[in-house]
Amino acid sequence: MTERALSGKKAIVTGGGRGIGRAIAIALAGAGADVAVIGRTVELLDETATEVQALGQSAGVKAADLTDVGGIPGVFGELADELGGFDILVNSAGVQLTAPALDVSEEDWDTTIDANLKALFFCCQAAGHRFVEAGAGKIINLASTFSEVGFPGFAAYCASKGGVMQLTRTLALEWAPTGSTSMPSRPPRFEPR
Repeated sequence: MTERALSGKKAIVTGGGRGIGRAIAIALAGAGADVAVIGRTVELLDETATEVQALGQSAGVKAADLTDVGGIPGVFGELADELGGFDILVNSAGVQLTAPALDVSEEDWDTTIDANLKALFFCCQAAGHRFVEAGAGKIINLASTFSEVGFPGFAAYCASKGGVMQLTRTLALEWAPTGSTSMPSRPPRFEPR
C-alpha cells in the first residue's frame, strides 16, 4: 500500500459536523490524516468521526461554541492531547445571515463577526502558539468570493469574510518566518489516489 499524502499528519477542522467542514475532514482522512472535528452538534460530529474512522484514521470530536473565545485554548488542548498533537488547522465554522444593509440588526452583525472572524482569529492564535513554537504547521482559513466582491444583502458576511482574507495574509507574513503558514482558501481539493 502506498503512503498517502498526509500520512502521519493530524488535523483539527472547525465546523466539521456538516457541509464544507465535514467534506474537508473526510478528505483529510482520505489523504491519510487523523482528524478531530469541532462544532456545536455532537450527533453530526459523531457522524463525521465515523466516516473518518471508516477511512482507517483516528478521529476526535469536541462539541463547543467557538464564539466563547475564552474556551478555545482548552478545546484545542483537549483535542491535541487526544490526537497526540496536530499539524493542520482548517477553520470552516461560520454563519451566513442575510438582510438588506438598512435592516441588519446589531445582534445579527455581532453574531456574524463573532462567528466568522473573531472566533476564527482566536482559533488561529491557539494553533499559532503551538505551530510557531514547533517551527511548523498549516492553517487554512475558508474565505469566500464574498471576501473580494460585494453582494447586496450580505453586508455583515462580506465584512467578516473580507476580514478573514486580510487577517490570514497578516498571519502568513508574521508566522511564515517561523515555518508556520496560513493561507486563505476556498475548500481544498484532494484527488483520490
